[in-house]
Amino acid sequence: MKLPSRISCYAKPQGGFTLIEMVIVIVIIGIVAGVLALFVGSPVLGFLAQERRAALTDEADLVLLRLSRELRTALPGSVRGSNAALEFLVTLDGERYRTEPPGLSEDRLEAGTNDSAFNTITRLGGAAGIPAGARLAIYPLGLPGSDPYDASDGVMTPASIGFNQGSVNVDGRPESRITLTSASGVGTHNFPRDSPSRRVFLVEGPVSYLCDGTRLLRYAGYPPQAAQPASRVQLDTLATPLQINEKVSSCSFSFSGSGAGRRNAVVSIALTLQDDQETVRLFKQVHFNNTP
Repeated sequence: MKLPSRISCYAKPQGGFTLIEMVIVIVIIGIVAGVLALFVGSPVLGFLAQERRAALTDEADLVLLRLSRELRTALPGSVRGSNAALEFLVTLDGERYRTEPPGLSEDRLEAGTNDSAFNTITRLGGAAGIPAGARLAIYPLGLPGSDPYDASDGVMTPASIGFNQGSVNVDGRPESRITLTSASGVGTHNFPRDSPSRRVFLVEGPVSYLCDGTRLLRYAGYPPQAAQPASRVQLDTLATPLQINEKVSSCSFSFSGSGAGRRNAVVSIALTLQDDQETVRLFKQVHFNNTP
């Protein structure tokens, strides 16, 4: 007869880690994580810095794009300023005016005399029409005696002279008749010189850009001044500023190309934006037509 096997009274030992083994594993994981951080941390920090620089670059590029677009509408001979301030007169439209037959004498502009009406080939302002306060300018050179900002030079109509437009036929062709007006009814103005290209400009008014500390400000809607308002104190008395950017570390403007012999002008813009220890510097030259 087979006897039953002997049953052990000892429990089977359980597997696991000792405290020393756990400490060793933690130390090894820390070493591995530290080594990985050397290889992964720098690229991650570089990527985040690149994102910040890209965002700053986009902001600076938008500022320069806005300035470029507006500068290309500047009235010839009206850009002035340097360093932290830039000013120019914005044109809405330009058209050829009549100085020769056919047509009646009132169809033609007589430079050097007080004239009250003249014709343009097509309608100034187009379908948008003429905004309130718009002025007319002929042959502005930006030089003494032909300065659009100086009311005594007469190259631009003063605020007291308005105008309206009608339609007339000259030799069977439709033209636009511009009639000057004043508070008393009929208005007159003496444009001192004829434009060689027979061009009259529709001018909306001056615009100024000013670097003020960490902000770039835009001023508009104020009357032309004989001397350029180039400080915050002067401009604040004329108009309410619009903040374009508040991260400006430095900016400067320079202009070249004034005078009748310069058909093209250049405005150089240097702009530096700074944010969260990141700095972006951009430089742009804006070329525009300076032919009056």
